[in-house]
Amino acid sequence: MIAAKVLQFTFLGVGRLNTARKALAVWLDGHPHDAKAIAARGKSIAADIMLKLIQGSSREKAQADVLKEDEERICIQRINTLRAYLRPLDMIAQTAPLIIDPEGRSFAGETEISVADWLVQRDETAEESGPSWSLPAER
Repeated sequence: MIAAKVLQFTFLGVGRLNTARKALAVWLDGHPHDAKAIAARGKSIAADIMLKLIQGSSREKAQADVLKEDEERICIQRINTLRAYLRPLDMIAQTAPLIIDPEGRSFAGETEISVADWLVQRDETAEESGPSWSLPAER
């Protein structure tokens, strides 16, 4: 699972910022067409976001608020893409401390009674003291 996440992050170019930085520098120098070409060649999430920003700003009536919302939407989509397949890891991390081995020790290192031992003790206690419930008194 971890190897799959590493491959996914590598494939999507997480952390690769060189192309996006070059495109940003060219764009700020006043060459939007060259910046668009540089960003389009990039194979990272940052380059893709930079490309969308350059394309959005070149449209007529480009408003900062609209561009910001569009970029935030794209970023949220990319984050959700990166979250894919993390649910199984999350479930393992949450349930591992609850798993008990046959000797009654949990993986969290605490000494606990296993479910089977608890059931046996409960049955022995019930046999000695009788049922743990009683009928309601008659009126």
